[in-house]
Amino acid sequence: MPASLRSAVTESLTTMKARHPDVFKEIGAWVGGFVPADDGKYQVIRELNETAKRLKATQK
Repeated sequence: MPASLRSAVTESLTTMKARHPDVFKEIGAWVGGFVPADDGKYQVIRELNETAKRLKATQK
């Protein structure tokens, strides 16, 4: 994804609550809002997924 598009999406989501509270109520409120995060924050999810796959394979 081009850096300019990534920046625009990040800006849109992280400022939605302040700029468009009515829209935020519909699509953002159920997750509590949006904050910037780097890819490294998701490493724990990847590790959990791999662990689940290995566990499932041993149960067959």
